[in-house]
Amino acid sequence: MDTKKLATFYNLAQTKNYSKTAEEIFLTQATVSKHIMALEKEWGIKLFSRKHRKVTLTQEALNVLPDVREILDKEQQLKQKIDALKNNPKGTLVVKGIPSISQYSAFDTITQFTKQYPEINLKFSEAGTDSLLNELNHDGTDIVFTRIFSPVSEKYDVIVNESDYFVALVPKNNPLSRFEKIQV
Repeated sequence: MDTKKLATFYNLAQTKNYSKTAEEIFLTQATVSKHIMALEKEWGIKLFSRKHRKVTLTQEALNVLPDVREILDKEQQLKQKIDALKNNPKGTLVVKGIPSISQYSAFDTITQFTKQYPEINLKFSEAGTDSLLNELNHDGTDIVFTRIFSPVSEKYDVIVNESDYFVALVPKNNPLSRFEKIQV
């Protein structure tokens, strides 16, 4: 089944005008007619009635039209998936992390991963903590290593690798220095 002919049929069902369909999908009017005749022959049903320069859909056309739309939608989804695969080939892992990642065990984890899976093309780049979560919203980033200072959206899975200790340094003569802990 030729999806170009299905697209022609679907467009003609919308416009009900051979010339307009030809213009919209960049074909000649003769090609539009050939597509429709080929579908009618292949399916053994009449799709359109042409009377007095008026085009109407037959009941058979109305019955198959939703299925044609579904096939065209699926074809579009398939094309998008194929494009995504071409742009991010299998075996590529895009990782982004904070500039100070080398101070954390995540850096060792990444290094071990590349040694264990040399066939995987690892693409690593750095970005600021404030922008890393947004990087996940772009289709090209698979994982980020970052610090978290506030709750994270439920659309992300958070795996805590390690915890930082935040300390306050004050001069010895500061009144806060007599406390072992301070509440911020």
